[in-house]
Amino acid sequence: MCYKKDKWEDAKDAIIKSSIILPKYCKRNADGTTPADWAEDTSIYEIVDRPTSFQVNGKTIEVQRDKLDYQFDLTPNVECYLQFFVKCN
Repeated sequence: MCYKKDKWEDAKDAIIKSSIILPKYCKRNADGTTPADWAEDTSIYEIVDRPTSFQVNGKTIEVQRDKLDYQFDLTPNVECYLQFFVKCN
């Protein structure tokens, strides 16, 4: 998620909230409702392999084993947040 610093406030809250809602989306019933025990069933997720690094403007950002979110500047006035997500099975 990237945004212009002069037009938007910090976007970190938005990416964190999107990662929180993902499990509810994965566990939806056919009618669109979420069961009360949605957080207990981990079989609905697939955790994909993460890369060891990624490139931003010629700079290498190393991916750390215990870190899922990264912040970096795309340009002097564009800031980005990257977060690795689990996938729904």
